[in-house]
Amino acid sequence: MTWEATMHNFITLFAGRLDVYGGWEGFQTKLANPCVEPMKEHLHHGPYIGVYCIDVDNHTRWGCIDIDGKDFASPDQGHDWDRMWTLAALLQDVLNYKDITSWLERTKNGIHVWVFAEVPVLAATMRRALMVACEVADYKPKEVNPKAEGVGFVHEYHCPNGPLLASRSPGGRRLLQHPSPEEEGQPDSAHEAGDDGPGRRTASDVGGWSGDTAWPVSGAAWNEAALGVGGSPQGGRDRPTGAASSLDGRATTGADQRMPGCGSGCRETGTAFGNFVRLPYYGALVNGTPPDRFVVDEDGRPMDVHEFSRSALGSRNPVALLEALADLYVPPSPKVTLELSAATHEQFTLLEPLLPPLVKVIFEEGPLNGDRSGALVKTAILLRNDGWRAQAAFTVLMALDERLGKFVGRPDREEQLLKIIEKVEMPS
Repeated sequence: MTWEATMHNFITLFAGRLDVYGGWEGFQTKLANPCVEPMKEHLHHGPYIGVYCIDVDNHTRWGCIDIDGKDFASPDQGHDWDRMWTLAALLQDVLNYKDITSWLERTKNGIHVWVFAEVPVLAATMRRALMVACEVADYKPKEVNPKAEGVGFVHEYHCPNGPLLASRSPGGRRLLQHPSPEEEGQPDSAHEAGDDGPGRRTASDVGGWSGDTAWPVSGAAWNEAALGVGGSPQGGRDRPTGAASSLDGRATTGADQRMPGCGSGCRETGTAFGNFVRLPYYGALVNGTPPDRFVVDEDGRPMDVHEFSRSALGSRNPVALLEALADLYVPPSPKVTLELSAATHEQFTLLEPLLPPLVKVIFEEGPLNGDRSGALVKTAILLRNDGWRAQAAFTVLMALDERLGKFVGRPDREEQLLKIIEKVEMPS
């Protein structure tokens, strides 16, 4: 197989967000539109990258279960690879039972169980299917990708030379503006590389966002332009040209979404991308199969990138099989039962004067080092230590999340905040 065919197969398999990718060094987030050239470079001399699996329509082409070596380690003997491989084989057997093909990657410190879909499938479907497999295998994973059922933010566009527009799409919250010299290269706390920390913005972050369009390449455009293959994604999910709404709720047309008067193009800040996963086979087309991050065959032998990409592409899973497994998913019962509708702005206004001093600081100054998740957990701990109860604490976390924008717009927002309440063992 030629290296061109291998690159095509590899990129088709691991395609995700086109306008962003994750860097291995420092977990920086960089913009590129489309994210094809960085994937090619990953297979050559680098830089080596990770891909954000959830696209702007909350669909994904792949998912993976992360078996983390730290969960199978002892101080004197290190990682217990036998236990990890046994678990990986069990997960693979569970998926095989439902006729779902999976692949096992040996990472640096653990194992990834990869599942690829024939066409983009809802992130919720992929995540739930993999969660069911973990449940059957009696494994409680720390990480299943996609890590959420959608990134779910509201698109907002701002250009000093044009009107403020917003399109109600679940793809991500975007606030576009021209960067000032002071902003160049400065950390952006909302511009995250998954949960690993903030990214860093540079002038190259403009990517494909310009005055000509407010949409990144998506849907069938990936197949036709980036990969050179035809076919429409699941459910005809090509990027619409007029299915947007302005800030006042009026429908807008494709032309209305553009940024008139913007000469050099706008840029985005505060974007929620979800998390990225590091790709396997770094440098494989130059240096051969790497010492880690390679896929094994059914006999446990390393597969080279040519064999893997060809085989995996030919055995991607029909959406119907993933949906059938996902339908078996039963959400865990919450340990804390709250009246979610009571967490209103009016209720927070009554509670705000009672906040502990350090919580007020978090509200006023934002998260330390851009760690929004840490700020929410820290706030919950401070409230618990101050004698607060779960219902009032949940109202405070909802208000803080509105300011930080960590879970706003996501379909599982309340679930995520409830998990924080449960994690810190907040009394009811």
